[in-house]
Amino acid sequence: MTLLVALALVACKDKQSGPMPYAGDASGSYKGKSIFAIMGKEYGDVELTLKFTKEADGKYSVLFPAMEKTISGEGVPGGTYTAKLADVTLKGVEFMTENGVVFISPVSEQSVTASDGKAYKVSIASGELKGNDLSMVYTVVPGSMPMPITFTFSGAK
Repeated sequence: MTLLVALALVACKDKQSGPMPYAGDASGSYKGKSIFAIMGKEYGDVELTLKFTKEADGKYSVLFPAMEKTISGEGVPGGTYTAKLADVTLKGVEFMTENGVVFISPVSEQSVTASDGKAYKVSIASGELKGNDLSMVYTVVPGSMPMPITFTFSGAK
């Protein structure tokens, strides 16, 4: 009986239980396009290069680059609006793996200072890494803007 219990414990240790930190290196620049949306309405896409840097603690910082996007249409105050975002870096991003899938753990909204000195709020809803291909959904609230800009990114190293 003791032998059966010992074997059962050893067998359970070999199985992954829940997400584990990703052992690979996701560092690098991912170039692609991101759908630009405000309050659920999509306003086309923008070309972006997101840069991930692995930190000493094993987590990553991600640089969201400066960009500019002019939108127009129904519901846009004054008919047109130009969103200008400065470079912003989010730290503490974790790549995890579970059942062979590499994903980014969601990051709750964090206040960060952008390259223009203004306070931004940034969060990551989801993300997945397949080889050199990265997909990610994140939000940015620049300055005193009352609603987030949602980006749905798809790109590759």
